[in-house]
Amino acid sequence: MPRNLRRVLIVRGVLAVVLGVLAIGWPSITLGVVVLLFVVSAFVAAGSDLVTAVQVEGIGPTLGHLALAALSALAGLAALLWPGATAVLLSWVVAFWALAAGIGEIVLATRHGLTPGRRAIWVAGGLVSVALGLALALLPSIDPLSLGVTFGLFSTVYGITVLTRVVRAGGSHSAVAAGSTS
Repeated sequence: MPRNLRRVLIVRGVLAVVLGVLAIGWPSITLGVVVLLFVVSAFVAAGSDLVTAVQVEGIGPTLGHLALAALSALAGLAALLWPGATAVLLSWVVAFWALAAGIGEIVLATRHGLTPGRRAIWVAGGLVSVALGLALALLPSIDPLSLGVTFGLFSTVYGITVLTRVVRAGGSHSAVAAGSTS
């Protein structure tokens, strides 16, 4: 495995474990921070689209960017006014992401050249992601504290899985190369 890829995956795994432990310790703060980041992101997008609307030429592009700015500003305001509903909506996004990533990891486990141990690690990581996705999809109204703890457990297990891939791969590039995308 190339040194740069190894370092990136180690940092990714360690950050996932740290984030997971923090989310388990302070689940309501974790969820609040995620909602706040969404609010900030929406308002930044609104400002950016507003500036672009002033700079573009033509009525069509101007109106398009003004509409995007208004939509982003409304999304940010709604998230600010209804953080609980925003958290539930974000949990749906995470559910679909986790399902897709988990299925992808399970598919990657079928690659030729993987040892049974490495294949098991890929499948385990994929199953954890699929389990998170199903839990969030089947329980969309999960309370914020449970959502924070669930995310914390997922992040911790995911980080450990990434670190295990790095350690097991040793000097082999092919064993974890796809791990940088999931």
